[in-house]
Amino acid sequence: MAAFPPLRRDLLCLTREILLRRAAQKNRRQATNGTDSGKGRVTFPPGCCGPPRRGGRPVSPGVPSVPHTWRSRTETSAQGGSVAEDSVSDTDTATSTPSFLEVSRPGGTEVVLLVGTTMTIGRAPSNNVVLAHDGHVSSLHAVMQAYGTSWAIRDLGSTNGTVVAGERLLTERALRHGDIIMIGSTRVTYRGPDTGRAADRTNTRRSAPELTRRERDVLHALCRPLASDAVFREPATARDIAAALVVTEAAVKQHLLRLYDKFELDPASTRRRVELANEALQRGAVNPADL
Repeated sequence: MAAFPPLRRDLLCLTREILLRRAAQKNRRQATNGTDSGKGRVTFPPGCCGPPRRGGRPVSPGVPSVPHTWRSRTETSAQGGSVAEDSVSDTDTATSTPSFLEVSRPGGTEVVLLVGTTMTIGRAPSNNVVLAHDGHVSSLHAVMQAYGTSWAIRDLGSTNGTVVAGERLLTERALRHGDIIMIGSTRVTYRGPDTGRAADRTNTRRSAPELTRRERDVLHALCRPLASDAVFREPATARDIAAALVVTEAAVKQHLLRLYDKFELDPASTRRRVELANEALQRGAVNPADL
C-alpha cells in the first residue's frame, strides 16, 4: 500500500469525510422523497485513512474507525470563550452517517454505503455490490440484511463460500465493526456501529469442567428429581444417589466433594447440592432432556 506524506494524507481524510457526509445527506433526501437507489459508492485511492474519529481529527492510517453522527458541541475554553467542536452523539449513531463497506479492488478501496434493508453481493451487474473483477465470486454470492442499525450477512449457496473473521458462513451471521469478509478473493471490511462497549457485550457462560463418567452419573442422579412434576423440587440426597447408582453413600459423598471443587462452589455454603445442580444445568454438564 502506498504511503502518502502527512499533509496529503490529511487532505485525503478530509475529502473522505466530506464525501461521506454528502452521500449521507443524499440518502436522507432520497428517504424523504420516498426513493431509495439501494447503492452508494465513494472510491478512494489506497492508503487513505478512515473517517475521523472525533473532533474532525483524522485517525492514524491502519487504525479502525467508526462512522458516527456528528453534531456541534460548545465547550468553554480556558480564556472563558466558547469553542465549537464536533463530537459523537451516541444516541443518534448511524441515523445520519450509515454503515458502509470498504471493498478492496485492483484500482483502490471503494466505500459502499449500506442503505435500504437488503444489499446483494455478487459478480452479476444487478447486485448492489458488484464484484465483476473477481472470477471466484458467484453471480449472486451473498446478501446483507439490516436489523435496526446493525447488519447481518448470509451466503446464498455460492461456489467458494463466504468467510467472516476467518470462519466460513454456514448460517446468517451478525456483523461487528471491523469484521473482515472474504467474498471469493475480494477482501471487504464492514464498518458500522461499534458494539464493543462493555454495556453491549453479552456475558459468556462458562463451560462445564472436565468430568469423569462416574461424576456425570452422579450429576444426572442429583438432578433427576428436578424433572419431576412436583411443585417444590430438591436435588437428590447422597443416599438417593447411592441407591440409584448401587454404590455406597460414602463413595457418593467423595464424588460430590470433588464436584464442588470442580464447579468452584463456596465451601461455607450450606446448600451446595442445590448450587451444584443449578451449575450443572446452566453450564451444560447435564442436559434436561436426558433426565
